[in-house]
Parts: sequence; structure tokens; C-alpha cells
Amino acid sequence: MDSKPKVNRKTNWAGNETWCCQETVCPASLQELQDCVRYSEKHNIKIKAIGAAHSFSDCAATSGIQIDLKHLNKIISFNPRTKVIEAEAGIRLKDLYLFFNNNNVALPSIPNVDEITLGGAISNATHGTNIFYGTYSSLVREIKLVTANGEMLQLQDDARNTKGQQRFEAALASFGALGIFYSITLKLEESYDVLVQRYSTALKDINDEIESLARKHDGVQFMLFPLQGLAFIKTQDKIRCGLQPYSKQSIRSIWVFESILWMFKPKRWQLLTKLFQKVFNSKIFLSILRKLYNSSNVTNWSDGELSRHKSRFFNMEYAIPISRVKEALDAIFHTTQEFNHTGAYIRCLPFILRPVGADTLGFLSPTYQRDTCYIDILFQAADSNEISFYAQLEKDLLRVDGRVSWSRKFFASSEDILQRYSHHTKFLDVMEELDPKGIFVNSFVSRIFESGSKQSPH
Repeated sequence: MDSKPKVNRKTNWAGNETWCCQETVCPASLQELQDCVRYSEKHNIKIKAIGAAHSFSDCAATSGIQIDLKHLNKIISFNPRTKVIEAEAGIRLKDLYLFFNNNNVALPSIPNVDEITLGGAISNATHGTNIFYGTYSSLVREIKLVTANGEMLQLQDDARNTKGQQRFEAALASFGALGIFYSITLKLEESYDVLVQRYSTALKDINDEIESLARKHDGVQFMLFPLQGLAFIKTQDKIRCGLQPYSKQSIRSIWVFESILWMFKPKRWQLLTKLFQKVFNSKIFLSILRKLYNSSNVTNWSDGELSRHKSRFFNMEYAIPISRVKEALDAIFHTTQEFNHTGAYIRCLPFILRPVGADTLGFLSPTYQRDTCYIDILFQAADSNEISFYAQLEKDLLRVDGRVSWSRKFFASSEDILQRYSHHTKFLDVMEELDPKGIFVNSFVSRIFESGSKQSPH
């Protein structure tokens, strides 16, 4: 590392977060990673890991040394009998999936993007759409974590002492606050295909059925358009591999459907929003959109959930107790109608709902100890009126015990965030133990714990 490093500018995938760090280092081994951390601790320089930079919050930002994990992307070990795998934290999910498919194993639930890294997925409690499984945190059996003194800790889900248990639970969904993940060990299952079915219906017909539908399928996603009174539903059900061929026609239709939706997103269309809204409300247009969406196909487990994003975006996301999802929808639909009525803001993009099961471990997992429905809110143009709209939506969702998603945009205060995590003081205990100088603390971590009951982070 250069003793007089040059300041360099970083940005996330979406382009909504930028920061300047002193230096970017790309370790290619555990030893090199440990050396970087020891150097940082010795010289009291902030340090932070970054993977695919796919988070829409500033959780990976640092003013000090940025550790790019792109070279720590190897499979370390795999046991085909027990279906347990250890991989370095910088491996992309798409490369991990390729290895899984070549070895007839799979994950029980996956997110809709495969460009992110394994370490990032665990750090931010990335999730799929399956109510019978929790976030990625629920799949983890062991984490190898490099802490502030350069030591590598082996943290296991079945630790037999209180300190080991608390360290493991804190490391899950820790957004880089405790150290840098070197490797993750996961428990897999036998490979499978999924029957994917897409259909549309009147919003009023499913507004009370979110949880029951979630429990009938191995995966469900809802796209809800309150101004149009429409719901687009995608279900997944696991089946034995090789029963039916892949349906290319339905995939082309979905590509067209998603492309039409993205017409309403970019800033260049901002002045034409009202015109688009009239078009979108027309019976002919809605009929075409529904025909494009309604389809079914059988595909490999790793393709059923994926969305190939046509443009860059950022969003907000809140984890709502599934028992209160009806209250949440009533509140945000009311806000949407009010803003539309006054002309302050017209919502074109849908609200996206993804049911996820409870995580039994993970002090700061948004699904900790409760079955959840994530509500995903895409930003359209991010003008001042839209920001007011999003701020009001967040208030609506916090009132029904919503928890923010660490990798997404949010406006909530530290107090609003922490009161929804009953074990956040245990997390702080571990953070103070493993990082006494606060070299892994950045503006994001400081903001989260600003009102923590313990002394504020460094």
C-alpha cells in the first residue's frame, strides 16, 4: 500500500451513492487481506470491503482503504455427500450458481439478481420470495471473519458457548461493521426445476390473500398497481428436474412486459408522466399488458427468480410482519391515491411484494424471528415531490413495525431503526469487542447506531 495514497472516487452500481477513498486494494489471498487490515489498524485508517457495489445505501462507503474482494472469488471446498460448500466472499452468485448446476445442487431460495457477491448477500440479508425459508442468513453454517487485529475468526451456527453464539448472530446481516468476510460455508440441497406461472387479476381480489398465496407456493412475487387496481402475480413451485422443456416464448413476452414498465422510470420521461398515466390507464393498453404477462414455463432453479434489469435504478425496501401486510398496503395505497389526487406525484411503477420466512439467527436480520413480506418501492425520477412521497410511504410502513433493508435507501432515524431490533445492544457488544478502534465504522454505521443505548460508534 502506498504511504501517500491518492484519493479516488467510487460509486455504487446504481450511481446514486458516491464517495472518495484514499486507496483501493484487491487482495488475492487470506494473508493479503489480513495484512491490509493490520496495516489499517496500525495506522488508524478506516477500511471497508466492497463487492459488486449493488447496494443502494452507502453501507460500503469509506474515506480510508477500500478492499475490493474481486480476487477472493474461489470455491474452497465442496462435499457432495453432505452438500456443504465453502466459498470465498468475493465470488459472484452467478459463478456460484454455475458450480452448483455442474454438481447437481441448489439453494432453496434466491434473490432476483445474480451479479452480487456471496459476502454482500450475507452482509445485507439478501432474500428471495419463499415464505418457508429466511434470508441468505438462514443458509449459513460458518463464517470466516477477519477482524480489526487481523485475526481470522471461525464463527459457526452451532457454537457451544455464549460468546461464539453471539459473534455468529452478530456477523449475519452486519453490513461490514464487524470486519471483512473471507469465506462463507452454506448448506445446499439437491437441484430442482421450478414451474413458473404468471397471471394478472384485480387488486381487490388478492389484497386479503397475500399470506395465504405465499403459503401455497415455493415462491411468490406480487406487482401491485393501486391506481389501476391491478395485480400481477408470479408463482414458483419446485418440481423434479427435466419434466418439461424451457418455454422461450413466455420469456420473450416477459422481456417486453418489463421493458414497457421501465419506460416509466428514467428522468427523461418526467415531463410526460401524466400522458403516460393516461395511456397506462386505458383499457386497451392494460389488456395488452396483461396478455404479455400471463404465461407459464419450466426452468432451472437458478433462472426462475432472476430479472435481467434493462436499466440502472435504486429503491427503498421495508420488511413488514406478514400478519400486518394488509394494514401496510391500505396505508401506502391511501398515500398513493392522495398524492395522485392533488397532482403532487403520480405513481407509475408498481409496488413489489416478496414474502420471506423468519430468520431464527441474526440480531439485525430484517426477518429476525418473524415471517415477513418485503415491500419494494422503486424510485421513478427522484424529484422533490417524489422524495416527499417516499418519505410519507416510509412513515406509513414504520407505523406497522416495518424494518428498513440495509442495502436500500431509507430516511429513518437511528431511533426509528433500532427500536425494531430488540437485540441491537448485543450487536453493539460484539462490535465493540471485535473493533475497539472503529476502523470498520463508516458514516452508514454511525448513522444506524447514533441513538444506540451504548456509547455511539467511533
